[in-house]
Amino acid sequence: MQSAYASILGDYSEQLSPRQRQRGKGQAVRLLRVLLHRLRGVEEIEAFRSRNEYYYHSGQFKKQYSLGREGVSRGMVRAVYSQGVGAAWHAKQLAEMRKPRLARLWATKSVKAWKVFFRRVPDYYNAYVHYALAVGILDRPEEMDRARRVAGRLSRRPASYREFREVRAIVGRLALGRQNQGERS
Repeated sequence: MQSAYASILGDYSEQLSPRQRQRGKGQAVRLLRVLLHRLRGVEEIEAFRSRNEYYYHSGQFKKQYSLGREGVSRGMVRAVYSQGVGAAWHAKQLAEMRKPRLARLWATKSVKAWKVFFRRVPDYYNAYVHYALAVGILDRPEEMDRARRVAGRLSRRPASYREFREVRAIVGRLALGRQNQGERS
């Protein structure tokens, strides 16, 4: 129950002002960190979910991707979701550090994970949001917008919904950064 609360707190915080977001995410991460030390004897899927949420909300996206790979290797079919999210957001971090080749590599890993995920779960809107980020980083704007539209249709939310706008804004900032800063690997 504490894991679910921390996850909801972290997700809800994303809708708040930057200061409130930081405070809410920080509290979620602290709660999840405490839980991580108590995972012995907990059902494997619950331990996986707690670790996944901790890595996501603490911005440890490369670890989230690795967790997904570990889960898939143990037969957790839906763990590929962690791979897709982790790789997309790690690609964003690399792009912000002006490492475009590595960012594209990780965005490609994310896209591969999403293709596997969509074959099994074609109707989960949030996956399309993260997929949109990955293809946006790969400079495929039409595909990014198509994914955002699918997410909107599945969630019954307008194109102006916060998550959809944020993906477009992130990709726009990253593209602007490449044009103004020049590419470095």
